[in-house]
Amino acid sequence: LRLYPELRKDIESRLPKTIIRDLERVANGLLIPELAAETAAGYRALKQLPMSEQERYINSEIEVIMNDRVYQKRLRDIPARFVKQVFTETGIRSIEEQKQYVSEHQKPSKIVNKVRIGKGVAELKGIFSQDELEKDVIRKLFDKRKLQEIVDSMPESKIKGVFG
Repeated sequence: LRLYPELRKDIESRLPKTIIRDLERVANGLLIPELAAETAAGYRALKQLPMSEQERYINSEIEVIMNDRVYQKRLRDIPARFVKQVFTETGIRSIEEQKQYVSEHQKPSKIVNKVRIGKGVAELKGIFSQDELEKDVIRKLFDKRKLQEIVDSMPESKIKGVFG
C-alpha cells in the first residue's frame, strides 16, 4: 500500500483500520494470514504473540480456568474477561500459571454480616465473605424451612425479620 498511495485511500475508505493494519503485518511477516480478519478476543490476543506462537495455537484448543474448572476452548470461544488470565506477552499460560494469575488478581470477596432470606434478614455475629455464605449456607438451601434450620443451628446467629 505504501507503493500505491491512491489505492490506499480507496482501501482505507472501505476497510476498518484494524484490518488494514493486520494486512500490513501479514505483508511484513509479523502475522499469519489466518488471523488478519479475526476479531474475537482470543484471536486479538494471539495476534500480539510472535508468529511461532500464532502458528502453534491458531487451530488449537486452549485450556482455560473458569469458575474453578478447566475447560478446553477454541480461541473464538474464550470470553474477553479471561484473555489476560490466559495470555502473556510471549505465550499462553499453563493451568498452574493461570491459577497463580487468578489468585493474584482476584478481587476480594464482599464481606457481609447480613443475609436477606425471603422477607427476612439473618444477621450473623462475625464476618463472613460472600463466598463462604454461598458455599456453606445458600447453596444448601432448598426451601425456607431448611434455611430456618441452618440459621437456627448457628450458635451466634440471631434472626431479624419474618420468614413466610
